[in-house]
Amino acid sequence: MTRGALALVCLTAGKTLSELCDDDFAAFARALAGAPTAGRDAWMHNSARVFSLHQACYELRICQHPPRQARPGQASIAQRVQAISQPGIRAAALRYLTTVAATLRPNTVGLRADSLIVFSEYLAATVMPWAAEALAQYIDQVRPCYEAGGHPALWLTERGGRISPRQIDDRFAAWRAAAGLPGELSVHCLRHSFRT
Repeated sequence: MTRGALALVCLTAGKTLSELCDDDFAAFARALAGAPTAGRDAWMHNSARVFSLHQACYELRICQHPPRQARPGQASIAQRVQAISQPGIRAAALRYLTTVAATLRPNTVGLRADSLIVFSEYLAATVMPWAAEALAQYIDQVRPCYEAGGHPALWLTERGGRISPRQIDDRFAAWRAAAGLPGELSVHCLRHSFRT
C-alpha cells in the first residue's frame, strides 16, 4: 500500500481521506477496470492495491463496508485502440484486430492490441514519423492483397503465410551482399545502428 495510490483515490473522488466512502472506492475500481490501456496484469496489480486501501479504510472505520473483490472488466477492441494517438494507425489496427478476433482467443487479441499500442507510440516518438503512416498503409492497402483473411500474423509472405525470422535474415543477407557490406552485419545490428 503506497501513499501515491491513496492520494490518487482521494484526487479521483475529490475528497480528503476522512471523507472517503465505499462508493468512492467502487467508482475508482470501475474507472480502473474501464481503462483501455490497462492489461490484465496491470489491472490485477492495481485492483489488489485498491482492495488493500479500501480494507485499510474499513479497518480505520472511514468506510462502512468491507471491500469485495471484483472481476476485471473487458474493454472492447475499439476501446483499447483508442490509446493509439495516430488516427490512421488506430483505424487500421481496429480493422486488423477485428479481423483476427474471428479466429483467435480474446486474450490473444488483447495481447496483439497491447503490442500495437506500444509499437504505434514507439513509431510516433522516433525520428521516423513516416513509419506510422507506412504501417497504416501496409495494414490498409498491402496486407489485404495477400488474401489472408483472418490469418493472425501481421507481416505476411507473398503466399499469405507468416514471415519467419529465417526469411528476414536470408533477405537481409542478399541485400547486404549486393551492397558490398561486411558479412558480420545482421538485422539486429540495424536496431542498434538506428539510434547512432
